[in-house]
Amino acid sequence: MDSEDVKKARRPLYQAFGKAIYEAEWIRQTNGPKFILLQIDSARARKEAAFYVELSRHPYIVRTYGLVQQQQNNLTEDDSVMLLQEYATEGIVDCHATQTVQGDRVRHLKCT
Repeated sequence: MDSEDVKKARRPLYQAFGKAIYEAEWIRQTNGPKFILLQIDSARARKEAAFYVELSRHPYIVRTYGLVQQQQNNLTEDDSVMLLQEYATEGIVDCHATQTVQGDRVRHLKCT
């Protein structure tokens, strides 16, 4: 997939060391599904990207549509990968997680 097909927001929705998540949209398709771009900067970026693609076959995992080729990039091609992924409409997964504690009691994790 080429970066000319996808327009990403200027500011990331979320950013952590080596990763950034951007809202994105198709340039030529207006009624497609909502999605994001996940940028991974590291020496292991391609290996991690392949893992995301493989996981996306599971029905309860966020779908990864493919890799986006960046035309203008300060990093070398081996150092950065952008993945086109399904937009998770329910928000941050940590906000919905629950954990069983001592038998039947359930602890709900709060979003901060």
